[in-house]
Amino acid sequence: MVVQIHTRQKEKTSIRPKLGFTIVELLIVITTIGIILGFVVAYLPESQIRARDSERKSDTETIARYLEQKYTTEASASYPTYPSTSSIGSAITELSNKGFEEAPVSPKDDNSSVIAAASTADQNTIVDSDSYVYQPFSPDGSLCTTSTSSLPCVRFVLWYQLEIDDEVKSIESRHQQ
Repeated sequence: MVVQIHTRQKEKTSIRPKLGFTIVELLIVITTIGIILGFVVAYLPESQIRARDSERKSDTETIARYLEQKYTTEASASYPTYPSTSSIGSAITELSNKGFEEAPVSPKDDNSSVIAAASTADQNTIVDSDSYVYQPFSPDGSLCTTSTSSLPCVRFVLWYQLEIDDEVKSIESRHQQ
């Protein structure tokens, strides 16, 4: 019996195990989570801008590949030609019907964003991050405005602007006649 009494006394005098966290531990965890969230929130807008810029580049490359394909496979009777400024809208619609999920739109816009250039001038001042500018040229260097013209559209430039640094980029046709 003595052993049992000794065991009972030991149970009564034992220190209770620690339950929960101290205030200092909780503050350290909350501060660490706050710092991590601060970095994530600060980086999120820039990563979204970079994603939109990547989409812009991909869209213009897809349009350029399609125009090159159209140039080589759908040549007119005597010469190959790119779409004119007046027919770029129907060419883009045709592109969307041939596998491009939807007409190429700028990542910040809901409408078709391919617009035709109005002149042969450098398009740096006209293009913005909400649109792509298509600029076809005739052999004499003039703007190719109609598909019924006697001169074919022998080359083109596609213009787009990056949102991250406002840099204007262009893609030129592979066929430069």
